[in-house]
Amino acid sequence: MPNLANLPTADLQAGAHNWSGPGYIDGLQIQWVSATAVTVSSGRAYIPSLASYLDAPNAIALTGLVLTASTWYHLYLYDNAGTPAVECVTTAPAAPYSGTARAKTGDTSRRYIGSVLTDASAAISFLLPQQRYGWTDLFAAVTTQQNFSQGAFVVVEYNALTRDVAGEWNSAAWTFTPIERGLYAISAFAHPEIVNDGEACALGIFVNGVETYRVAEQAPRSLTNTVGLQIGSACLVALNAGDAVTVRIFIAGSGTTSYIDAIPSLSYLSIYRMQ
Repeated sequence: MPNLANLPTADLQAGAHNWSGPGYIDGLQIQWVSATAVTVSSGRAYIPSLASYLDAPNAIALTGLVLTASTWYHLYLYDNAGTPAVECVTTAPAAPYSGTARAKTGDTSRRYIGSVLTDASAAISFLLPQQRYGWTDLFAAVTTQQNFSQGAFVVVEYNALTRDVAGEWNSAAWTFTPIERGLYAISAFAHPEIVNDGEACALGIFVNGVETYRVAEQAPRSLTNTVGLQIGSACLVALNAGDAVTVRIFIAGSGTTSYIDAIPSLSYLSIYRMQ
């Protein structure tokens, strides 16, 4: 048990449910091992169906996983006849039942601890841990090819929403609207195709229609064939409640149209509220 006297007031207010009670979780971090294996560290978590805590005193290894390409899999801790175990399945977690704590949809004997994403070759390429505090926790990706016109900034259509703890994402407009003022860590990436010789591209974060942060730039490329590239980075952005935040891409060159590939491991948006 941590020393609560040493915690900031904000942590106590936003995350106190995690130190005890139905939202409790400690440890149980997902660690990448190989393209078909992950390990979950030792830890402890509350299991809703048990109305009690389940201890995992040792790391739990999941090896030889047979997974489908470009698919999200979700990891759940459960009691397997008295032994702590972790399953990796495609069934998504239900809405939070306490703070940010989630169980498997339709099965409260499974406590959600995180997710993994496979790439086009069915290899584990991205890990998404369970958010431990009551802040913004959002993740969305591009799973459908997005065609757009060159010469102007265009909103990136992160069409596949995986997590939105606070309900701050507008899937119709691909817009994030924070419900609280704060400092937000934003990781924005896109994988456009450079179709014609001499094309350049940029990726920016726009707040209320105005570019606030230039996430990445790519100088004009000399090429004879179409080439795909990932652009993006992470940044900290101060936002007010009600701000409309979008990620926008710009490509200019000798062509008229471009597109973003449907590769969720390369085109994604992650947002966490830091304070």
